[in-house]
Amino acid sequence: MTSPPPRHTGFSRYVEAEDADILIVTETKTPEIKLAALDDRYEYRFWGDHTVKKGQAGTAIFSK
Repeated sequence: MTSPPPRHTGFSRYVEAEDADILIVTETKTPEIKLAALDDRYEYRFWGDHTVKKGQAGTAIFSK
């Protein structure tokens, strides 16, 4: 497995420290994020479509 880009290390530390049952990430501009911190904790995922309107961001919901 490859390490996440340096810009995601703070987010990974946050996810690990909080260990929330539900995590909602707003203003996403990517269809999916591959991070071990998310893959190891959250079985259920929903990615809101950010491509409907140009310039708009989506929402991602992760749940245990």
